[in-house]
Amino acid sequence: MTLPSASPSQPASAAVAELLPDWDAPSHVKAFVTGRRGGVSRGAWGMAGGAAGGLNLGTRCGDDPRAVAENRARLAACLPSS
Repeated sequence: MTLPSASPSQPASAAVAELLPDWDAPSHVKAFVTGRRGGVSRGAWGMAGGAAGGLNLGTRCGDDPRAVAENRARLAACLPSS
């Protein structure tokens, strides 16, 4: 399996979609939600029609473990390092 990679103009962290909420909350309250886009999973874990691009993070569902590892790396690149 060949995994798609991010281009120099679009690093892996930019490939993961962000939703930034606009609501009042205490500054110590943090949340992060992932969607389906931004990864490299294919088939049932990919995008419409089985195309590559799914951000599956689960290791026990039948997805290629290398795709899951890449998806997790892309997500980790987006998370704050606190």
